[in-house]
Amino acid sequence: MIKIIILICSIVSILFALMLSAWIQRKRTIDNETIKLLYNIMRDRSSAFIKSEYIALAASAVPVILLIAVYSNWVGSVFFAAGIIFSLPIIVLGIDASNRGSLKASLKATKNDIPGALRASFRTGSIMGFLVSGFGLLFFSLIFIFFKYAFINKYVLYYAFGAVFVSLFISVSGRTYSKASNLCSDDEFIDNTGAIAGAGADFYAVFVCSIATAISLADVAVNTGGVTSTFTQLSSSIFPMVVAGMGILASIIGSLFYKGTNKKNNARDITIVNLLSGFLVIIAAAYFSNDLMQSYRYAYAVGSGIIAGVLAGIVTEQYAYDNNKFKKTYDKLSDEEGQVHLIRDFTFGSHSTIAMTIVLCTALVVAYNFANIYGVALAAVGFVSIFGTSASPEIYSSVLANLSNITEDLKYEEDVSIKIILGQAENKVSAVSRGYSQISMSLTGISALLLFTYLTDKLTIDFVTQLVMAGIFTGAMIAFFYTSVLTNSILRIANYDTAKSGNAACYDRISVSIKGLIITVLFSTVGPIAIGVLLGLNFLIGVLFGLLVVGMLLNSLIANSGRNLRNASGISLNTIINVMLIVSVTFAALLIKFEGLFTQII
Repeated sequence: MIKIIILICSIVSILFALMLSAWIQRKRTIDNETIKLLYNIMRDRSSAFIKSEYIALAASAVPVILLIAVYSNWVGSVFFAAGIIFSLPIIVLGIDASNRGSLKASLKATKNDIPGALRASFRTGSIMGFLVSGFGLLFFSLIFIFFKYAFINKYVLYYAFGAVFVSLFISVSGRTYSKASNLCSDDEFIDNTGAIAGAGADFYAVFVCSIATAISLADVAVNTGGVTSTFTQLSSSIFPMVVAGMGILASIIGSLFYKGTNKKNNARDITIVNLLSGFLVIIAAAYFSNDLMQSYRYAYAVGSGIIAGVLAGIVTEQYAYDNNKFKKTYDKLSDEEGQVHLIRDFTFGSHSTIAMTIVLCTALVVAYNFANIYGVALAAVGFVSIFGTSASPEIYSSVLANLSNITEDLKYEEDVSIKIILGQAENKVSAVSRGYSQISMSLTGISALLLFTYLTDKLTIDFVTQLVMAGIFTGAMIAFFYTSVLTNSILRIANYDTAKSGNAACYDRISVSIKGLIITVLFSTVGPIAIGVLLGLNFLIGVLFGLLVVGMLLNSLIANSGRNLRNASGISLNTIINVMLIVSVTFAALLIKFEGLFTQII
């Protein structure tokens, strides 16, 4: 019965997303030529982007599918392919909704209906979140209905591999393309298509990976449940899916409370909505934790992730470059060359890593204390379960950025520019979204690393050895290497010499962004396997540990250091890190069998 409930929740999520999409499309009369032009540009460019990305993705996936079939069997290939296929409706419908949502919000803005514009933007973002939750959970619910746990546990990580493979292409390519669009002098329209698609791909990958990791750690829950526990691996594998299902229902309820009336601080409204959704999930998790797992402590682990995610959004919102107390302190300094702003922004970003680390570590300790490494995976599942509302801010901010293209001359009350109002709203919502993304990706990455140490029997690894320490420093270096690759990609795309203009130039730059993925794709997918086979598991664990820690801090620094530094790489760094982690856990058996060939020779 519980499996059917999970299936129903996934279907409800998809239907609710479609209902929101229908709301966005209704009563649409375009009598503004500027808005009509904007919409047509977004529609044409998004169509070209999706087509180009999935052609490249399909071409790259074919050899991977064949290799998986050889390494595992055709079932592993099917699960991997499913991870790619289930992403398609999310990206296609999500981008289409963002285009239409931008149109509706624009029409509201032209009528001085700021709450209506904010409400349309929020619901547009929620569409992507509910699509991610619905389609992501749909596959899990179907395989648990038709197959047994032992079969699922053997292949579920291939589904996660497929999801991160999509994220690697669409997120890294899309985000670098959109950031390059900010730097292009030959295009007055800032194209956010890649950023929106990248956000959807990242949400999908994190959602799938967090649940797949928790399922793979189900036997840890059984072994650490205590002598009085009688639950099975099936119960502990279903529990994270139940949490995700309840998160969908909670997010639907929470989304109804967003009105968009707080024009001064709409980020606070989003925080309240996610607090409500999270509170409902914790209550539901407590019930099912006691029912399925004979203890409430697993609900505490879920709650730790939810609270950490909401707090991370509050932290990053406080460090938004137009919303901090330090700005007033330095206003008296002359800054003709922008040096004061650069130093100030770097100070904010560095300072933000302290608060983000405290939030993350607290969630990690609490989750581990109550449910061991299984609890860490549950913490990640807890926050991604409310993606229906918590994923909204990133798309929301992109929709508001689209509005800035057409509201230059519009005025609001007391002759205040609508562009200023929407710009401030965009900055605050964008800041919240960065906190949500960082905490969800970090918790998912940590749980994947713990799963890898568990699968390779390295949970008690000695970090004070030469190979592990060398690996840690190598991993830290790789974080900076990837950052340089990403920033160089942004500059290369923006600087691409094309005689074309408008949409034609945009299509050329999409192709350049995809071609620039070669190094990233090869190193992210083949790199962990090559490192493990040549230098051994201890060195690889050190690499993954150093990459995860430094990558999280570096990403927090960049993301919270103002607009100029934030354009450097953004969340794409965490995307690459999670790809390397999932590749490692997926091929853990291969790495165990052939580990350290080079170290054995020397």
